[in-house]
Amino acid sequence: QLDQQLLPIPAATYVPALTGRQPNRASKICCPFHDDHSPSMQLYDHGWYCFACRIGGSIYDFGALLYGLDTRGNQFLQLRQRLATELHVAPAVDPPSATATASHTASETRSRRRSVRQIAR
Repeated sequence: QLDQQLLPIPAATYVPALTGRQPNRASKICCPFHDDHSPSMQLYDHGWYCFACRIGGSIYDFGALLYGLDTRGNQFLQLRQRLATELHVAPAVDPPSATATASHTASETRSRRRSVRQIAR
């Protein structure tokens, strides 16, 4: 669920939020990954690319480089959670389904009937 909320965030939103660097009118910033004195990182709707580093990618690739984490395994889980926290994204909570509620109520009713039978004995 976090993926569905994090991946649509444009780079022009998450890069400034994570680095404090604002893009210019051409949607470029000075790259936070090397000593950059003229903006070489281009921000796109669904990613970024640094023409000096010759690297780019998604929100996960950016966060992994920024935080020194991997985009796989347990470190990916840490990365995703850290990005969600930094960007104030909370996982969506699905309301309980009517089927689950009805099933839970039926289970409670059966349990009460068993208790009443045991008391009656």
